[in-house]
Amino acid sequence: MTNEKTPIEKFDARQLKLYAQRFAHEWDRSAALKERREVHERRRRRARAMLTRSRIPTLNESELRELFSDSEAFRFWSSQEYEFGKRLEKYGLTTLRELLLELVARGERGPHAAHLQTIWARRGLGPQLATELLAYRFPARFAPNSKEIVAALQFFSFDASPAAQSTLAARQRATAKRESDVQEYLARCRVLEQIKSALEAAGVKAVDFLTTQMFAWWLGQAESDGAAAPEFDVVSTLDRAMSERGLQFSRFSLGSFFTALQTKGFVLLTGISGVGKTQLARTFAEILQGSGPPAPADSHGTVAVTVSPALLQSGRVPLPAHRFAPGDRVLLSVDGHSQNARVMAGQKGAGELVLRGVARRWLENQLSVGDVLRLEPEIDNDRDAVNFRLFAANAAAPIERDGSNLLFLPVRPDWRDGKSLLGYFNPLTNHYESTLFLQFVQHAASSFRERDGRAWFVLLDEMNLARVEHYFSDLLSVLETGRDEQGWTREALRFEYPESASGETPPRELFLPPNLFFIGTVNLDESTHTFSPKVLDRAWTLQLDAIDFRHYPPPPRQDNNGGGLTAEERRALWQLFTSEGRFEERFERIGKASIAQWAHAHPEIGVRLQTLNEQLRPHGLHFGYRVFDEMVAFLAASQQQGAFGNGAFGASADASPPSTLEVAFDAAVAAKVLSRLHGSRERLQAPLRTILAWCLNPDAPATETVARIFEGMATSDDSEAALRELKSLPYRLPHSASIASDLWRAALMDGYALFGAA
Repeated sequence: MTNEKTPIEKFDARQLKLYAQRFAHEWDRSAALKERREVHERRRRRARAMLTRSRIPTLNESELRELFSDSEAFRFWSSQEYEFGKRLEKYGLTTLRELLLELVARGERGPHAAHLQTIWARRGLGPQLATELLAYRFPARFAPNSKEIVAALQFFSFDASPAAQSTLAARQRATAKRESDVQEYLARCRVLEQIKSALEAAGVKAVDFLTTQMFAWWLGQAESDGAAAPEFDVVSTLDRAMSERGLQFSRFSLGSFFTALQTKGFVLLTGISGVGKTQLARTFAEILQGSGPPAPADSHGTVAVTVSPALLQSGRVPLPAHRFAPGDRVLLSVDGHSQNARVMAGQKGAGELVLRGVARRWLENQLSVGDVLRLEPEIDNDRDAVNFRLFAANAAAPIERDGSNLLFLPVRPDWRDGKSLLGYFNPLTNHYESTLFLQFVQHAASSFRERDGRAWFVLLDEMNLARVEHYFSDLLSVLETGRDEQGWTREALRFEYPESASGETPPRELFLPPNLFFIGTVNLDESTHTFSPKVLDRAWTLQLDAIDFRHYPPPPRQDNNGGGLTAEERRALWQLFTSEGRFEERFERIGKASIAQWAHAHPEIGVRLQTLNEQLRPHGLHFGYRVFDEMVAFLAASQQQGAFGNGAFGASADASPPSTLEVAFDAAVAAKVLSRLHGSRERLQAPLRTILAWCLNPDAPATETVARIFEGMATSDDSEAALRELKSLPYRLPHSASIASDLWRAALMDGYALFGAA
């Protein structure tokens, strides 16, 4: 026996889970995946009909040609017709029928090594075709022997090469080679069983080996498109968190929200009433509540650590670096026992407490991943050593700190200036009349100074009930002054009051910290105000319009934690959103140097935006450098985080799936360009024609195609047919095109249209 792990033990199950969740989400949504499923179903039906003991002896040449040629194995040949004719001439119709009879007879007995070796040794079919036909005839027993599956397993760190499986690779005889190939295939099938389980756990129905083949194909498409899942799939995680609360948002909306909020820190959510704008913001803030850095110590010195798989496996507990150093000795008390322990060097020089013996057994028996381990110290006043009492907190969630990280503020129509948010000095009482908002901002600033890693969110509900340019103007100005190296705004909010003021007063200057985020919900009706370009230029405006009752309400999850996020997942989300508590790092992406570097590496983005801007200039809808910078920062962040996942979502049924970058570009155009559109039918007609033609092909706008449809509307009484044709075009930027066509519909029907209300 050796200590070397088998390939199955090396299998990356965590990465598989992330991909399986994304695949399950796209199972009924991706046009490309739907087409692939139809191909598999056609081949499966044919195999069931033809490959039976009674039917095979009657198969004619045409039926055999159809069976062989419509296979992945035959796609290897440039001419399937020629290859089939060559086999038919060499072996004859009768021999091919006999080979298929033997194939079915042995396949009915299951995937045994001896049967596979015999089948693969028969000339006339070959291992690839024989195994593929078995997979379509018996999909619950056999997997296709495809290169896509091999590539997928290699991606997940599974190595089923003959050298990894046995010493037979050292033999040069043909029989040994065939035996080794069969063992390799069977080893792959065992791991494919794990993939089947992961897909079932993610919600895919009726999973068999053909489903794993589709999964492998889908993974290959994502990889070639540059859309591979990151180590942590942020959108799938958010999707599950929302579903747990009965909320449903498209992956496109979740990816846009996460990336825009992290990039800019000021997001407006618009859309019809009841789509969940407020709940999206509330839920996101709740997820990040308390999901801060590991090993915080409370005021009494108690250390609390969320148990991760690595901690459970190694028994090494991270400790606060400022209190414990490698080499320190401590005394552990656990479950009525005491033992000595030593602090060892961990990552970045911090200490790690190594649990052994009784403490290690207690850890393994009492705690699971996601539980909270607490170490309560008893300080010895004569020396720096401590006695630690270990116990499990009765909670499987991340550590919660006192106080909410979300301030919910319903905007009032009578807010006319900054006093509603920032307060004012009252000369009658000689007090500064503070506000909840001002106190919240001060808490966020203190939190950032203490480097506690906490994110703070202000939710301005129905933000446009009052004029944003009036009550939010001071904040808009300060937010646009830029950030210093630590992430603070370069200019401050300034407060005036006499030195003789009594009571608590705010600081004379209050710089906004980088851990403070603003979210506004927007309803558009006769009681609200539209946003000026000043506001739209400084915010990201997202339209939540993906309503699908076919998948609503979200089904209850079947995983162990009831559909909720584990402590590890919440921690990972916090790490990605906050750069592990280093909020200032997000502003490096919107610095001129970073923007220039990314833009020079992707010159096509600048060319496309220049084309669009020149065409919008005659209509007064062109944009400036600020918009360009923010769009580039958004695209760079989306690539880094993988927030838009597989490029197939967002594609129209008639278009090939766009790249991940193109999906993010589509989101950026909708948020920063289309959000500025409003006005009468006469005002919007020309710019919407321009935008739709550009969305068809941003590299060479298809003006003639769109112009023909618009001219048809002007001369025809059936405008609905023309609108349907307009919306069904194979757009490269389908999300922006959908918004633009909806705006034109509203303008055509009502005489006026407004982004977010169409």
